[in-house]
Amino acid sequence: MKRQRCRLALFYKANLLLTAVILSLFLIFLKHFTLLSFCTALIAVISSAICFFAIIWIAAGALGRVTETSFIFPPIFFLLFDLFLAADFFVYRTFQTHINAKAVSALFSERTLGNIEIGVSPIAVFIILTILFLLFQVFLIFALPLEYQSERIGRRINRIFIMAAFSIVLIDKSVFAVSSLFSYTEITEKTAVIPYYIPLTINKFAKKYFDHEDKNADLFIGENFKADNTADDLPAKENT
Repeated sequence: MKRQRCRLALFYKANLLLTAVILSLFLIFLKHFTLLSFCTALIAVISSAICFFAIIWIAAGALGRVTETSFIFPPIFFLLFDLFLAADFFVYRTFQTHINAKAVSALFSERTLGNIEIGVSPIAVFIILTILFLLFQVFLIFALPLEYQSERIGRRINRIFIMAAFSIVLIDKSVFAVSSLFSYTEITEKTAVIPYYIPLTINKFAKKYFDHEDKNADLFIGENFKADNTADDLPAKENT
């Protein structure tokens, strides 16, 4: 059991790194950024990867306790999630919107399907990514050492890891909350490129308890939550 926990801890850390790398690719869509906005966007990427990691960890752990097969669900969850992020990357590159209910409805509408031609290259790339992600999960399952550290050192490393992860999320949400409060759109609007970024705002709290109200507080929080693209907004013809 101790060996399995050690392997599982390494497995989660490796997948967190891969998820962070995939999310960081979305930063290429940033436009007119400064060093400050790029750095805060990078922190937001790492913070989002940690949040997704935590959700998968909780879900897989809960299912593992029910079925007593704790090592089956994490590879499946991470594989599907990484493929979803890859698909979202191609969708955002083409339509500047993340995958959501409204975007899916627009993409699969009769008008859009008749005007979009999907080339061979995107399909081939997606198949290659699927194989690579699958091989990565298989590699982690079979190649991770059975026992890489003592229990005492393992607890210390995990404690440092949890504290660092919590600090990054706290910094990210605090920076966004303050930027939103004072309408620093240079920072807040850059999170639009991050898939399903969860913003934290304190505008209502500040108005209620500190009588602070920014007249320019109607800022752009992110396309993740607006999803303004409809079938009529999509290009008449796209080769993807």
